[in-house]
Amino acid sequence: MLREIEARLVRREEQPRFQQLMQAHHYLGALPKIGETLWYVASYREEWVALLSFSAAALKIAARDRWIGWSYRQQYARLKLLANNTRFCVLPPWQRPNVASRTLALCERRLAQDWSAAFGHPILLLETFVDGQRHRGTLYQAANWSHVGDTRGYRRIPGGYSATVQSPKKIFVRPLHPRARSLLCQASLETVEGASGAAKFMLTAGAPQHPPPFVPDIPDHRPRRGPLRGPSRRRSGRGGSGLGGLRDRRGPPADRHGRRRMFPFAAPFLLEGSPVRLTRPAPRATDGTAPRATDGTAPRATDGTAPRATAGAGAGMRRTASGSIAAPTARARVARASRIYVEGRHDAELVEKIWGDDLRDVGVVVEYLGGIDDLPAIVEQFRPEPGRRLGVLVDHLVTGSKESRIAALVRSEHVLIVGHPFIDVWAGVKPSVLGIGRWPDIPPGTPWKEGVLAAIGWPTDTATGWRRILGAVSSFTDLEPSFLGRVEELIDFVTAPGSA
Repeated sequence: MLREIEARLVRREEQPRFQQLMQAHHYLGALPKIGETLWYVASYREEWVALLSFSAAALKIAARDRWIGWSYRQQYARLKLLANNTRFCVLPPWQRPNVASRTLALCERRLAQDWSAAFGHPILLLETFVDGQRHRGTLYQAANWSHVGDTRGYRRIPGGYSATVQSPKKIFVRPLHPRARSLLCQASLETVEGASGAAKFMLTAGAPQHPPPFVPDIPDHRPRRGPLRGPSRRRSGRGGSGLGGLRDRRGPPADRHGRRRMFPFAAPFLLEGSPVRLTRPAPRATDGTAPRATDGTAPRATDGTAPRATAGAGAGMRRTASGSIAAPTARARVARASRIYVEGRHDAELVEKIWGDDLRDVGVVVEYLGGIDDLPAIVEQFRPEPGRRLGVLVDHLVTGSKESRIAALVRSEHVLIVGHPFIDVWAGVKPSVLGIGRWPDIPPGTPWKEGVLAAIGWPTDTATGWRRILGAVSSFTDLEPSFLGRVEELIDFVTAPGSA
């Protein structure tokens, strides 16, 4: 009987019946078809068995967003690549073993193709909510969906969210692509056909103080309310990007039509929220002496001390966080075909902080995999060749480990797999940087990160803990040599002569 169950899209003329049955048999009732939504019906010999609805994903879910690991900009740009299983109703005569899981599996197999045909873009990840007071989510767990956390229990209402906590919902996710997590977080989605999700620019509370240069060029479609709508460059941080009205009057405020006007300044300028006094820049000294201010005195910081020089500054030399001599500023170059893959998001963020300048200079992109269980398939999909090398950094690559067995399955002269001995990349940071003598030993069976945070007396939220660790790292000297060496080895491999 199960093999004869089929799933298909609900036809237009069947939609009223779909809504009537959903209203009658689902405890939440029916939902209107708004935005990107697909309705499915499972049938057995033309008799309806179950009803399913898939719609656009929820805007913000803390547990889901942490699990994916994407940034705010990526989240808002790529949310369309997720779908939410908003309704699932097995009709009363068909509430039998395995009917629900069979129906869900049939929909999962065709959903990505149906979505792309209907809305012009694919789906990489599914999500759903389960009311823990009514259900345990056994169906989704049996269908290989992952429970990534719970909601906080608030619900959307007109104008915002409810003031009281109601029933928190369990959050389940199901990737429809083997690399869904890493694809949603990587810089470009060119490898996913039809997924244009380029990151959007998002303003934060502090962004108006330092807007990007392209902001003045954005068209303003608001109706005009007078001869001058205000300067596009302002003294304070409320949306302006320049300064005007100084003694030399080189940069008076101007609106987007080029009309200029002088404004009185009644308060000091602010830098990062603190008042500062502006002076003309001192001319660069050519005799090796310190530059002088316009009044002949040496420039000093606000606390009265002389500014500190950067190492190598006397010779005009700057070093990156990895210790390399910084290359002269140049236009961004096209990324190489060769890549570096790291195992997790934290690995990628640490590599970016220390080697980011170097990697951008040589055009190497670093992506994270979210685990290496599928490493052989990922390497095969990458298709390494002489001008297209792949370097992979693996956590806990020691003899006898699961990671070493998986790495041994990959055989290609154009792939280099190296690893560090630490259970997690956190331990690649020297403990002295964090003010502890050593990384604590965590007993087997205890989650390592949570155990470490509890042992050193930090809050057990791993996201907060990692931000604190990453914030303490400023240069290569803060990392263990066994981690440093492996990253340098990968960079040398993918940038060797002959690699594109």
